[in-house]
Amino acid sequence: MVAFDVQVELPLDAAAYLREKDSEAYKRFHADAMGTLEQEFLSSEIVDGEAVTVTRTVPTIDIPWALRRAILGNRRAEFVDTRRWTHGAHLTPPFSQRFHITNNITDRCVVTGVIVVDDAPGAPGVCSVRARGEAVVTLKGLGPAVEKLVVSNLRASYDRLPGIVEDWMATRSAGPGAAPEEASSLRGAKDRGPSPGRLGRRARRDSARRT
Repeated sequence: MVAFDVQVELPLDAAAYLREKDSEAYKRFHADAMGTLEQEFLSSEIVDGEAVTVTRTVPTIDIPWALRRAILGNRRAEFVDTRRWTHGAHLTPPFSQRFHITNNITDRCVVTGVIVVDDAPGAPGVCSVRARGEAVVTLKGLGPAVEKLVVSNLRASYDRLPGIVEDWMATRSAGPGAAPEEASSLRGAKDRGPSPGRLGRRARRDSARRT
């Protein structure tokens, strides 16, 4: 089992970020920026006062050749992400949601945790997004390698989030139809690696430990 705790800061307050991330336009922008190959919303329902969504995603993920051959063969890695939060609370900070992620790498791999979005203390106009949880793989021999792969992919996605949000806000400011590459003066081509961002302190917490 690997426990993780990742926190990044974004260049807008928590209420504004929650509104932006809830829009279909932002969801498409984020998926394109992350190089998502496929994304399918499987279900959305209210269960005992909680909103529950299930999404299937095929991400761009770098898997070492030997590990890919052993666990995937010719298949692409895909993840099924179930999110739960108090119904009606999704636009009000601090906002907390639980996640439960499975994948087709092995049915003995589960990632669970909590994401909290809140205003960053002492930093007006800045919010923090913190993800805490654990990856558990009960796969003999390859378990530690799969755990490391899953947690590294999760960490990388959060590491890119501040730059993606900056590009999104710049694109919105530039007006409808503006290309992300033209709108953002902070980053070059969209497939370029993550930049430190104008906050200068993107990742305040990033830790993982094996237990």
